[in-house]
Amino acid sequence: MTTDEPLISIARAESFIRDSLSAMPSIRVPLAQAAGRILREPVIAERQQPPFDRVMMDGIAIDSAGVAAGVRSFTITGTQAAGQAPLVLADNSACIEIMTGAVLPTACDAVVPVERISISNGSAVLEEGLSVSAGQHIHPRGSDYPRAKLLLEPGVLIRAPEVAVIASAGLAEVCVSPRFSAGIISPGDELVQPGQPIEAHQIRRSNDQAVAAALESRSDLSAHCYPVVDDPDKVAAQIKTVLEEDDLLVLCGAVSKGKFDFVPTVLAECGVKKIFHRIAQRPGKPFWFGIAANGKPVFALPGNPVSVLACAARYLLPALELLRGADNSPPYQLPLAKAVDFPPALGWLLAVQLASSENGELTAIPQPTNTSGDFAGLSGSDGIVELPADQQHFPAGYRAHFYPWGGST
Repeated sequence: MTTDEPLISIARAESFIRDSLSAMPSIRVPLAQAAGRILREPVIAERQQPPFDRVMMDGIAIDSAGVAAGVRSFTITGTQAAGQAPLVLADNSACIEIMTGAVLPTACDAVVPVERISISNGSAVLEEGLSVSAGQHIHPRGSDYPRAKLLLEPGVLIRAPEVAVIASAGLAEVCVSPRFSAGIISPGDELVQPGQPIEAHQIRRSNDQAVAAALESRSDLSAHCYPVVDDPDKVAAQIKTVLEEDDLLVLCGAVSKGKFDFVPTVLAECGVKKIFHRIAQRPGKPFWFGIAANGKPVFALPGNPVSVLACAARYLLPALELLRGADNSPPYQLPLAKAVDFPPALGWLLAVQLASSENGELTAIPQPTNTSGDFAGLSGSDGIVELPADQQHFPAGYRAHFYPWGGST
């Protein structure tokens, strides 16, 4: 495919990327190092949960039959703390003091909260008029799930709740996605680092740092920026270094059809196979994607700041989820908060801000920028929605797929 061939659709570009990538090999790590990574093995219940009839309140454990027989004052015969083997109730006129989380003592079938009793002279007296029923304030054994139940499937992001589930399954180590790195090359004689003196004809280097921030919103990835001048030989040398040292390569700029847009040629000279170049979308039409000889993916993004972030949100971050082995669920859809029109026969990657409607529904407020260079216009936005090329008017309420600027699955 050459740059003179027709533009491909957004859907086709996505399909090409998906077909070209596979998840990186997994590794086993201690559970303490698993948070923020993608789970790569099923987690099976070690035991039923709870593994015993669990007491839910501090108080006393009794046999409810005693209350039914008229007993209101129960002799305290012991104390059952969490972590202790179950005591045995002597008879239905006795009780055992109980702590939250403890196993229910044998021969008991009810718990009375400490607030509903009074204790004196070794006896616990029920509050006047209090009724007691079997099973109250008891978390029955196995009521959450049975032994050997599938608790977590591969592909989920390991957060605090998932860590708790994995620990409950008795796993000291777990199979997860590896930590990996991205190299970001942003060629340009006109680009000046923040904090450095700048001339009137120059601009600040920001695209590579914005992409790095988006990538590092995944806590299992580190991104490295490699500033380089507009010299094909120096860019080629940096490309080769990144492809040796990092797991994926991202370039920003010099990818269109202009006289100085040499990146596609340099990538070919470096042995990177082009998968496609140019998509029927705005912003970001010159987007380029390929695979290096060593199998590492290469994303060459257009140089305009809005295009860079839109393409990163729509293609780069979803591709990263594939590499991590994340759950392949489709992006969720959001209704537009107001109508927009887009006459060109191109797909539209439209910046939006998320907000709740009057009825509490999450909506996408269109936040179009002046141009693809208006990066300041993205301030306060949360990501993009994808609007199809075969439609020009999008009414309020139109539901579109949403892609955030960053953050985990």
